[in-house]
Amino acid sequence: EEGAVDGFDDCPNAKKVDVSGRDISHCDNLDEALELTRSKDWTYETICEKVLPLDVKRDEEAVASGSMDEFHKILAELNPSLAIDESEGEEKVKEMKKRRSTLVQIDLMRDFSQAS
Repeated sequence: EEGAVDGFDDCPNAKKVDVSGRDISHCDNLDEALELTRSKDWTYETICEKVLPLDVKRDEEAVASGSMDEFHKILAELNPSLAIDESEGEEKVKEMKKRRSTLVQIDLMRDFSQAS
């Protein structure tokens, strides 16, 4: 379809925003595009101080609720190389989970870079 990118139509009101910066500039760019204002003392470091504990808590809750186990089962179904044999012993299972986590992160980074 003409004007469509990846099946999505161009929106005449849309603004492209560079969010590739690994500092506060990506937030500045979003604020500008959305016409938002915020305190100038809001730094990348202060955001991290607030967000990282929320990430840790979310991850702990995901593990405690069992949703992380279900997520890993789905990953293993989609990609059998990520399956973990729980009978391998505690240390081996721990090593396999770490490897799977790394592989998933690599896949996500690759997917994001291909999408941009």
